[in-house]
Amino acid sequence: MPDVMSRRFLRAKALLLAGAFSAVLALAATPNGFGAGAPRIAVDTATLDFGEMDQGMESNRVVTVRNTGTAPLRILEVISTCACAAALPGAHEIPPGGEMRVQLTFLSATVSGPVSKQVTLRSNDPERPSLDIKVLANVRPMFALNPPGLELGEIERGKNTTRTVTLRETKGRPFTVKGLVCSPPELTAEIQPPVGSTSATYRLQVTLSARRQPGPIFGMLLVQTDRMGVVNPALALTGTVVGPVRVTPSALFLGMIRPDQKFAPGRLTVKNVGPQPVEIKSVTTGDPSLRATVTTVTPGREFVVEITTHQPPAPGWFRRTVLIATSDCDVPLEVPVTGFVTKPGQ
Repeated sequence: MPDVMSRRFLRAKALLLAGAFSAVLALAATPNGFGAGAPRIAVDTATLDFGEMDQGMESNRVVTVRNTGTAPLRILEVISTCACAAALPGAHEIPPGGEMRVQLTFLSATVSGPVSKQVTLRSNDPERPSLDIKVLANVRPMFALNPPGLELGEIERGKNTTRTVTLRETKGRPFTVKGLVCSPPELTAEIQPPVGSTSATYRLQVTLSARRQPGPIFGMLLVQTDRMGVVNPALALTGTVVGPVRVTPSALFLGMIRPDQKFAPGRLTVKNVGPQPVEIKSVTTGDPSLRATVTTVTPGREFVVEITTHQPPAPGWFRRTVLIATSDCDVPLEVPVTGFVTKPGQ
């Protein structure tokens, strides 16, 4: 009887092992099963350097994409963060051990200077669904502005400010300035006659007209030329319009504190350098926890504004704008006030 039972036990054990082995083989045969064949993407280079090139030109490079896996590799998409176009062959599926050549074309019309971007290949590789290829280039601009930007500094309120800018074609080829687009409305520009006989260099007269409101100003001059398909040269203009009443510092940082603390008092100095005396009408903090106290140093000429907090602020960055209204101008002077409160236990 024991022999019969032993034989039955051994037979059941053999059947169980055979079933388990069959299940493993079936799992291995499934697309995503244990030991299943899978595609694996690989490229012959991780960086494409297009080198030096002129703006408006195109350059091609070829990337070889290989399938080092044991299942077909499908290229699903090519995503570019630069001025690149990808030419894929008709078949986007690569068999195991096979390869495909992808041509990337760098279009330099809309960029200039050093370029560092990337192209991403998306595939059905389960371990590496996205593969990035770095793209480098150094694009020589078609036009050069001198100076490349205008920093006007402090601009006296109520007075015009004029500067001259030179625009040239970097290879000395003739071109035509077709128009100038200025922003904001106070900014205007005029085209002067070409410099020399080749029409490859122009002078532009840029004027910021009188502005009553004090404060920072940001402008942009866009030059439209007859060169089609190339980004238009642009000139950025910055400055600050100031009147006779000025505040120092122009921005106030109250420091960094713990949650149970209050900021130390901050001081602003308001000075009048004009001929007429002025008075401070009001100081608005925009926050009930922030107080402003005005002290007269010299009547009509100099004042001190002390900024204090009468309760601990909330953790994180503290950002407010203090508005100082004076009898000099209808527009108040704006002063950014910042500070930082750490989190509990930090």
